[in-house]
Amino acid sequence: MEGLHYLHHPVSIRLHELVASGDLGDVERVELVLATPAPPDTDPRWTRELGGGATLDIGCYVLSAARHVGRWVGAGPKVVSADARLKGPDVDAGMRVSLAYGGGLTADCVWDMNAEARTMTWTVHGSWGSATSPAFAVPHMDNRVVTSIGGREASETLGDQTSYTYQLAALARTIEAGEPFPVDIDDALANAELMDACFRQAGLDAR
Repeated sequence: MEGLHYLHHPVSIRLHELVASGDLGDVERVELVLATPAPPDTDPRWTRELGGGATLDIGCYVLSAARHVGRWVGAGPKVVSADARLKGPDVDAGMRVSLAYGGGLTADCVWDMNAEARTMTWTVHGSWGSATSPAFAVPHMDNRVVTSIGGREASETLGDQTSYTYQLAALARTIEAGEPFPVDIDDALANAELMDACFRQAGLDAR
């Protein structure tokens, strides 16, 4: 199992409900931004031999979220374009990626491990409205889901624990009661393949 903890938080579960219920109408576009200030130059996340760079550290969450919207609507994304900013040779500091799912659904994805400030937004736009998680990768820091549907603005506050805590509880239920775990080996491989597609589209070596 892969530790994509954000999926277990009630905020992410609520986004799934809003998409699956049709409350947003036909899903048309996904916007994801995950940006953080840079770690020190000596941080192992900048080491190419360790698979370093922004994509493997934070881009994996962005692409996972984009893929899960595709799962919710029954469509898998493909990379249309990918532009990388480099920290060093073959080590990306960030990427801007466009995805297409078919049927007109698209995603604009940005991750940046060398940003001035932290931004972690996940927005799903539909024909009737939109829903946003203001801090999807660390939802305990802002555990709202903000919606705008039919011209009406609303905000829900969901969950009072960290996503890691919800993930651990889900793992315990899987081990003890056999409940399905939302991320299996096929999902992990699909995310790795999408990351590699981004590297290749950006002119970098796949990891």
